[in-house]
Amino acid sequence: MLSIPTARARVFFIKDTTDTTNVTSLRGAVIAANKRGGNNTIFLIRPPGLSRNQTWIYPLTITGVDEDEAQTGDLDITNNRLTIACLFSNVTIDATGLGDRVFQVLPKAQLTLVNLTITGGDARGRTVHNALSGTCGGGIYNDGTLILEHCVITNN
Repeated sequence: MLSIPTARARVFFIKDTTDTTNVTSLRGAVIAANKRGGNNTIFLIRPPGLSRNQTWIYPLTITGVDEDEAQTGDLDITNNRLTIACLFSNVTIDATGLGDRVFQVLPKAQLTLVNLTITGGDARGRTVHNALSGTCGGGIYNDGTLILEHCVITNN
């Protein structure tokens, strides 16, 4: 019998800028995409009360480093293909004060970022999963595949 795998793709529409593990937030959608596997897309859409011209900030605030499931600290992309995008270029994912990177792309994972600013990541004194220590990847540590389209990486 021939078995054909089903597509495991999902599109998440996120307007909740708070940092929680609920699937309605950026972190929660990353966690859900990691569990789901396959090709997933997260669209960051305009939060209520903000105009198209205002900067939308998605702050990362759940502290805890050296964890690879995106539950705390940076947003870990584990083993799938994930795209995080916004239609406008005034969206910032900010890890200022987190004491960790913004993203970590693990082996066998692919992350595509579109129209985003990545800021506030800090890897000083961190250890990465392969036991290298130092300042690898202040904003993004990539051990998989990383594609950046119309992104700004600043102040990491």
